Amino acid sequence: MFDLGVKGSLAALYYVASELALQGLVPMPTIKNEKGFDIAVVNPKNGKCINIQVRAQSRHSGWWNANTSNIPNLVYFFVQFTKDDKLDTFYILPKKVVEQVRYEQKVRHEEEKKKKWYYVREDDIADYKRKWEVIEELLR
Repeated sequence: MFDLGVKGSLAALYYVASELALQGLVPMPTIKNEKGFDIAVVNPKNGKCINIQVRAQSRHSGWWNANTSNIPNLVYFFVQFTKDDKLDTFYILPKKVVEQVRYEQKVRHEEEKKKKWYYVREDDIADYKRKWEVIEELLR
């Protein structure tokens, strides 16, 4: 089992990009961990664009970091790895839903209290498993 870190995050990023391409969209991953989003996606039929934030989870923990940004048309992909480090599935949520279902993380260290941390739980987003309608609606 690997530490999710950079390798797992990159695996999740390219997994999502490949899934978007299979949907007939044009995914453009950012070159260097752009603040606020990881992939710009274009609908080649009409030129509409949205931004994707990819969040990955290892060891089937049941939760993901859910800090949000001010990026317009932001969609979250919460990617799940299995216990043996295989890419399992993902959940697709618009930013407004993430902000409704997230929880504030309690912090233990004083220096961490300067910034609020949020997370979402798998149970609260189950209805969004592979919910391509979220993307389709924004790119219509």
